[in-house]
Amino acid sequence: MTATQDQPVAAAPRDKAVCLCGNVRTSEFMAKVTEHQAFTVDHAREVTGANTGCGACYETVEMLVAKAKAEASA
Repeated sequence: MTATQDQPVAAAPRDKAVCLCGNVRTSEFMAKVTEHQAFTVDHAREVTGANTGCGACYETVEMLVAKAKAEASA
């Protein structure tokens, strides 16, 4: 048996990078967006620093803002 078969696979890390340019992690992003009720991409940029560089994370930021907004109104 290989090591993979003998040991359970560890869960993927949940605190992934949202924005590499701004060095913003998921947990930090969600906490700040929720705390400041930054439920637009523009407001999330202001409070987190995410999506202020190259722009590659725009879709991720947009998705996480929508998720935070949905969770806040639930």
